[in-house]
Amino acid sequence: MLLFGCTNQKENTLSEQLEISFDQKNNALVVSNIDDYIINSIQEDLKTDSSLNNSLAVFIKTEDEDLQDLEKPLAGKYQLEKNSILFLPIFPFVKGESYLVEIYLQNPSGDVSNLLKSGNSILQNQTIQKVIIF
Repeated sequence: MLLFGCTNQKENTLSEQLEISFDQKNNALVVSNIDDYIINSIQEDLKTDSSLNNSLAVFIKTEDEDLQDLEKPLAGKYQLEKNSILFLPIFPFVKGESYLVEIYLQNPSGDVSNLLKSGNSILQNQTIQKVIIF
């Protein structure tokens, strides 16, 4: 039995291609390797909303998972550069501290008919969450 080409539509496969790193020189978090389709969509959104906080949020990682959901994202500025989003916090990242990065970008798809199929929705895609240490 062959099963190639089968993927779970609810999984956000962007998590495999996105790269998250710190730019210590500029005290910034960088999410790179973003698909051109998504970058173009973000640029269109920026024409009506000057913030990228609908695409990315950074939290101080707590040990208690129940409390993590109550945390507020760090305040800062966002910049869009080429195929990357930069987050520059108001207060500097702390060396050795763990941060939870939530990315709300979804799988790019030029095929609108795929979204119209029963059970498929970009709203069902999973938020990408990664913990990184500064």
